[in-house]
Amino acid sequence: GAVAAVMMLSAIYNPRQVVFLFLVIPVSIWVIVVMMIVMDGFTLLAQVPSQVASAAHLGGLLFGYLYYRWSMRLTDLVRFHFHFRVVRSRPRLKLFSPESEQTPVSTRQADQYQAARVDAILEKVGRVGVKGLTEEERRTLIQASEHIRRRDK
Repeated sequence: GAVAAVMMLSAIYNPRQVVFLFLVIPVSIWVIVVMMIVMDGFTLLAQVPSQVASAAHLGGLLFGYLYYRWSMRLTDLVRFHFHFRVVRSRPRLKLFSPESEQTPVSTRQADQYQAARVDAILEKVGRVGVKGLTEEERRTLIQASEHIRRRDK
């Protein structure tokens, strides 16, 4: 059944694929799939006693067709039942805060620190206006806006 499903998908995705029947006769893969459907369908419907699981072949062919038709992906089925945890290595790059050149700070902490500084500066702008900002506060706002612009690109 599984091999029949793979053959059906191969026939759908590569209809001009040539397969060598008995390692000698070149035949299109579609012809082989149609032959499987006819032979297994006849065996199943005529109830001919056979050692071949015709229903499994036809079920595999049907599964392969539905897999294509409904755009199914096995990874979606696996992701539904199992939750894989992606292990990521820690970045080797470390940022140092401007207050203390010896204290390493993670990127998230640096972003939180800058966001807090920008919030304080914007609060000051709301109270006293833009003209009440110092030169360093203006540079901080410009750097923050450039950082956001680069991040959004």
